[in-house]
Amino acid sequence: MRLAVLGLGISGVAVARAAVEKGWTPVVYDERMAESPATLRNLDALGAIGVEVVTGWFGRLADDEYDVLVVSPGFPPQHPAILAADRAGKPVWGEIEFAFRIARAPMVAITGTNGKSTVTVLTWKLVSSSGRRTWLAGNIAGSGYSEHTLTDAARLAAPEDIIVAEISSAQLERIDTFAPQAACVLNVTPDHLDRYPDFSTYRATKLKLLDAVADGGTIVRIAGAPGLEDLDPARPEVIVKTIEEASIADPNLDLPAGTPPLNWDDVAIYGRIGRSNFAAAYQLACAVVPNVDPHLALQGYTGLTHRMERVGERDNILVINNSMCTNPGAVIASSQSLNRPQILLMGGHDKGLDFTPVAEYLKTQPHQAILFGPVTEKFRACLDAPHVPDLPAAFALAVEKCAKKGAILLAPGCASAEPYANFKERGDHFRDIAKEWLEI
Repeated sequence: MRLAVLGLGISGVAVARAAVEKGWTPVVYDERMAESPATLRNLDALGAIGVEVVTGWFGRLADDEYDVLVVSPGFPPQHPAILAADRAGKPVWGEIEFAFRIARAPMVAITGTNGKSTVTVLTWKLVSSSGRRTWLAGNIAGSGYSEHTLTDAARLAAPEDIIVAEISSAQLERIDTFAPQAACVLNVTPDHLDRYPDFSTYRATKLKLLDAVADGGTIVRIAGAPGLEDLDPARPEVIVKTIEEASIADPNLDLPAGTPPLNWDDVAIYGRIGRSNFAAAYQLACAVVPNVDPHLALQGYTGLTHRMERVGERDNILVINNSMCTNPGAVIASSQSLNRPQILLMGGHDKGLDFTPVAEYLKTQPHQAILFGPVTEKFRACLDAPHVPDLPAAFALAVEKCAKKGAILLAPGCASAEPYANFKERGDHFRDIAKEWLEI
């Protein structure tokens, strides 16, 4: 089988490597020239196993050049090569469809606008607590834990293993046979409207995950989750586990009788939203393995890098790095998880999203926002907050403004903008700034 693989990033490289192992013939296409160090490394790695790579690709393919088109998540759904494949009746697989077709191990899949990385890691830790070998995979990146592309996990995992995967909306656009054993859509709030024509299309893409769950599998839902209030995921052939508000409010989350109480003070899980995330992870884990041990799973759990990451505390001021917060819903959710007055540091590429809900939320709270770096006039006018040139200036101002027993929270609400290439660079810089202050 001849595969045309779009994208020379980590997922494209993983697909090409797996295809060679299957005896298939992949050709990798990328519209960028081979100039960056990362691209050159990937080019060399594929060249070493005999994979042809076309860089500076003009974006089109002849129908007789391939049998299946495999699309990396970075390619937009309206790309000419994808549309041409559809017209020609050629199969188009996303990365998770490809991975599922080569996998021997069952999968657990988590998506949602906010919280999916945290729930994925918690599910991975809970499944691992049963003694089963478990792979952390998918769209997750920069968590601080051992991550794999979904294709690499599918290629390497034995049939008795479990793969726990974070799944993005982009990865769900092209699925066919993908059928996880357990899945959860945590919430859906406006995001990625630079990729989708409207919110309803984005939401419908997320909900494809629930239709994909294998017969006899489990859907975990959180009652009243944002964007899913009216959702009825009932299917006669699947089990639906609903996490009710009363369970989330219970400090022990209605764990089985005889389970020792959980001590939330010892772990980086904050407030109602943190407990909700853990409850979803617990139900997902219980759906695929017996003997889940929540205490073992939480032992030494310090959260995820750049996701409500506790940097430190000085003079009763808590510093939290939530650089992965890239939409309005995430700003509100992360703020609500901390029970203290906050200074929120916000800024970046707003993706055309409406930040009115954040502005309205701040009016009802003892919190303040500080904007940093390049922002649009619309963003600045909506939030009506002090605006400083960069992140160091924002942190310095936050220290001045922060009340005792308060928190400084990096919750940008936006994708990264100059000088940061991504949320990891932004979060790393924030951590460095904060630690310098914390260690004075």
